[in-house]
Parts: sequence; structure tokens; C-alpha cells
Amino acid sequence: MTSTVLTCLYAGDNPHYFRMYLEDIYSNSCMLDSVIIVVDGPVTLELNCILDNIRNDTFFKVIRLPENKGLVNALNVGLVSCTSEYCIRLDPDDRMSKDRVAKINKKFLTSNADVVFNGVKIIDDEDVELGIDSPNQREIFKRNPFYHSGSAYKLSVVRNIGLYRDFKDFEDYDLWLRIIRAGLNIEIIAEPLSSFRVSRAMVNRRCGLDYMLAEIRFLKVALIEGNLKRRFLFFWMLRILSRLLPSSLIVRLRSVYFDHIKII
Repeated sequence: MTSTVLTCLYAGDNPHYFRMYLEDIYSNSCMLDSVIIVVDGPVTLELNCILDNIRNDTFFKVIRLPENKGLVNALNVGLVSCTSEYCIRLDPDDRMSKDRVAKINKKFLTSNADVVFNGVKIIDDEDVELGIDSPNQREIFKRNPFYHSGSAYKLSVVRNIGLYRDFKDFEDYDLWLRIIRAGLNIEIIAEPLSSFRVSRAMVNRRCGLDYMLAEIRFLKVALIEGNLKRRFLFFWMLRILSRLLPSSLIVRLRSVYFDHIKII
């Protein structure tokens, strides 16, 4: 079997986190076919310097897009360009353990999995661990229990259901719901093999009117298509209205509602 890590990089990414990401990639490299990095538009000089350092390494396939068109477009460009059987997701500010790829590959080989989700460590801007979240499909209609940084899938099945769709900030959730509705086989590795970074910018982005409107658009389509259950509509209305609360209060309420930190 062959597997590829898919990553999207843009001007707002942190060079320090990107260097740590590359360290984790190299620690898993013996189990990978390649790494695709889609550069979504022009990036900073420091990020370009890091990219120049891997330019001659054939292990990396760097795809530069002339302008920033957003994460969904960059992800789909990477998926179309990928020639491996399996795709493993990781963002340039995410971390992963040195045996993550090996354990994911083993799960695909020893099961009938179409998609594999692993547990994640929730970390802050300083790499301090805030909690651990294990995938739990039973919560899929109330929240997104699957982190992009803890996901891997057969390329063929994701291509068959239409790749990522243009739901800003909800593109992963939309994909997971369509995967479940299609009846694809999901396997879980509860062990936290990767991380999800709760940055200040991310928390601030997940509140306010614009985010609320994006969530309403996602919810409307998900309900029409039958990807979300209507019996949870009242819960979702409360969730959507909470986006107008201060970001610090949103995080506090979420951490109280769930047994441990669950941001998505």
C-alpha cells in the first residue's frame, strides 16, 4: 500500500510550527510514499525559505497556486494530484507522533477501513497540552467529533463522494457526514497520535456574525440532504446563537458541556 500526507500552506501559517511539522514528517517518512504541500497563494519570505530547503527533496511535492482561493480549493487540488492509495491529513501547525503513519497504515491493512480517525491532543499556541479527545461517532449529529489532523482515508472513496465542498470552516464536518451517509467503513484508533492546535486566532474566528451565517448555510444544506437529523435542530439553534457570545465564554461553555475540551 502507499500513503501520502496532504498539507495546505498559506501566508498566515506560522514558520515555527511549520518547521516542527517537517520534523514530524521526517520521523514518519519511512512509512510514507510522499508528502503533498499545496501552497495557497503567495506566502511570507520565511515560509518561502523553508520551502526552498525542501525544494530538491523528491519526497515532497510542492504545488504552488498563483493566488489564495481558500482551503477547500487547495485540498481538492492536492487530492486530485495525489497518486497514492491513501491520504493522511495534517496541517502545518499540527503535530504527529513518530509512529502515527505506521499505525494508520496497519489499520488500513488489517481491516476493511475506508476512513481511519485517531485520537488527538489539544494543544495551545505554546504546545501546552490542554486535553485529549478520542473519536466518537455517536456525537456526529451534535458536533464534529473527528479532527482533520486525526483523519486518513482511501482516496478513491473520497473522490467518489465528491471531494471537499465549499463550506468555509465546515468543509471537514460536511465530508465526514457524507462519508457516514454513504455507509463507508470507519475505523477508530483511540490513541492520540496527532495534535490539534487551539490558537487564539482560531478561537476568535469561531464566533461572530460571519461564522454564524456560515454555520447556518452548512446546517441548511446538511438538513436538506439528510446528513444531519432534524431532531437535533433545537440543539443546533442554541449552538448557532452561541456564536454571538464572547469567544472566551464560548470556550468555557463548551468545556463545561463536554467532559473535556472539545472545540469543534
